[in-house]
Amino acid sequence: MAKIELIYFSCHGRVFVIRTLLELSGIEFEDTRLEWRSEKFASQKDEFPLGQLPVLKVDGVSFSQTKAIIAFCLKQTTFKKLKGVESLKADMVYESIEEAWMKMLKPGYVAKAAVDQDDLTEQGRVFYKAVKAGAVEAFIQIEKILKYAHVTDMVIGGKRSVADLMLLNLWIFVDDPRVNVHGYFKENCPTGVKVVERLMQDPKIEEIVAKARQVRFLPY
Repeated sequence: MAKIELIYFSCHGRVFVIRTLLELSGIEFEDTRLEWRSEKFASQKDEFPLGQLPVLKVDGVSFSQTKAIIAFCLKQTTFKKLKGVESLKADMVYESIEEAWMKMLKPGYVAKAAVDQDDLTEQGRVFYKAVKAGAVEAFIQIEKILKYAHVTDMVIGGKRSVADLMLLNLWIFVDDPRVNVHGYFKENCPTGVKVVERLMQDPKIEEIVAKARQVRFLPY
């Protein structure tokens, strides 16, 4: 069995889905968490393929790019394989969720960039204020694609997919005390809530979520 090490910061950011897939696979992996802006990260940065995280090491060889890592980790699980249009549909939903989410986050990143880089408190304040302002629009957009795809409580009926986990990922984000827009999510993306509730019926998922709530989603 390959030796796997996931390297990221001590938050969820881009790797909640990756960590979830690895935990669901039942394969032991080393979960290396670096402090954001730490000297350790700065000293190791040049060792990473693109100088950024996440990085997945498989038998000591480093790989980057979030979607590539997700695809690898998915193959380590016992998820039923999606076929043809099923795969197309799941990918459509996955990319639509990511697109809406990134649209919600972008104003936050712009606002944060205008603040003194050493003032992390103020950076966080302006970031989350901007993100909250775009939350409802993002959730409406996600609900629209879920309805179009005829999703009930699973993106692909009877088959768990990364698209389902993306909705769980979003739920963890909106439930973070710094974001605190889960009420908006419940109101404007009820289908997404049903998918999350279905996932939470799995004791392993419930355990993963309980642990996830103890960690901040973003480092600022």
